[in-house]
Amino acid sequence: MNSGTERLVWISWAEPTVILCPDETDDGTTRVCHQIDDSLFAFKPGRAALVPQLAVDGNTNPDATE
Repeated sequence: MNSGTERLVWISWAEPTVILCPDETDDGTTRVCHQIDDSLFAFKPGRAALVPQLAVDGNTNPDATE
């Protein structure tokens, strides 16, 4: 969608404290982080099984170089 501006409008009850996602725990920051970060793996909906998200698969090569 092109709104004609390069602006992001965010409406929330709190502003993110910082966009350094790996070590933040507050709701304002994690909501933003979940929308801008993609994971290699995700949970299968309704299950505790991992499925590839950005990863092609979960296999490694014998030399562990890839």
